[in-house]
This record gives sequence, structure tokens and C-alpha cells, in this order.
Amino acid sequence: MANFFDNDILMTQTSGNLLIDLACGYGQPSVTTVHLKKNDGTTQVLCSFDNSVSARVLGSIGNIKYNSIEIHTTINDIRDNKTEELDISLEVDVYESSSSRVSTKFTSKTKGSGSVFNVFYTVTVL
Repeated sequence: MANFFDNDILMTQTSGNLLIDLACGYGQPSVTTVHLKKNDGTTQVLCSFDNSVSARVLGSIGNIKYNSIEIHTTINDIRDNKTEELDISLEVDVYESSSSRVSTKFTSKTKGSGSVFNVFYTVTVL
């Protein structure tokens, strides 16, 4: 099992909603859970979903600001495409509806199928 970690700081400019786009490519299934990690040490699940999503609302920026969100995606490599250079692709965008945005991209080549990848992306919202 391979683990990939990344983090960013999102400087918000509005009090609207925080959204996520997540795309897992090459037909590989994924499971994602998004946690709100508060400064007081508590953690709350904001949402969870299978595979890709677009413009999924995580919550109000006013409720998330000055805390972090952790996006944990597990990808199961069930397809081996010998014609593609890469087998695993995950793109995550976290943004407010107006303009501010952070993103990460994880790609990997595997031999055969059966590998499991855990991708952890932490975004501090300010």
C-alpha cells in the first residue's frame, strides 16, 4: 500500500460555500472521506463518496474557516492498461465559488493490478 501526502492553504475571500472537485482517472474506483479538523482537536466527517464528484459542497466557509479539512481517498488499482503510460490519476480541487482555489494531482504507474493507494490532502482554510 502506497501513501501520498500533500497540503495547502486556501485564502478565502467570501463567506459562501467551500466546494470540491475530485476526479479519479483510468476507470480506477476510489472512495473518499472528507473530515473537518477543528483547532480544538475535534474531527467531524463532512461527507464521503465513491469515485468522482464535481462541485460538491463541503459546507459554509464561515463554519470551516480557521480550521483544516482532510481529504482521504483510497484508490484500488483494478485495471491494468498496457497502452497508457500511467495507471493511477487523481486530481483534487478545493475552492470557494468565486475565485480562490487550491489543488493537487497524484499520478502513478503500476505493474499489473491490485495495488492500493491512499492519498491524503489537507487544506487549511483561512
